[in-house]
Amino acid sequence: MSRLTCSCLLILFVCPFVFADDSKPDLLPVQSHWSGTQLHDPAHGESHDRAATLDVMDRDGEKFTIHFWVVGPENRKGVELQGTVAPDGVITAHATRILKSRGTWERSILDETFTGQATAEKVTLHWNMPSNGGSHEAAFTLDEPKHRKKKHST
Repeated sequence: MSRLTCSCLLILFVCPFVFADDSKPDLLPVQSHWSGTQLHDPAHGESHDRAATLDVMDRDGEKFTIHFWVVGPENRKGVELQGTVAPDGVITAHATRILKSRGTWERSILDETFTGQATAEKVTLHWNMPSNGGSHEAAFTLDEPKHRKKKHST
């Protein structure tokens, strides 16, 4: 086999490994905004779905700070979450402070652990509040950044 043939075969074999894109999407990118719903808990007759948002305020490796907001018919309440998102998307967080708003979480939220899962486009959060009826869940999708939204022609 000629040197040229060997070189070509080596390039064909090695290039896919050298140029393979092993990069994973950034889960919970800083300054990202997520919209979704705190889901209705059928165990509570008074419960109903509520609009909810997540704003990623800070990231440092796997660590994050998020502002989590729930909007009810007469109020908007927020809590700051600090935690981690593992490379496989597993979320673990604690509420560190109640955010000033038109409405408020019960102080017991500060004792709760939030768990969940993040992908490049979706986030779910789960938490328990025994004083407020047990388990809760919220699901979110990533909002497209305003500067990337498609313009619609009129």
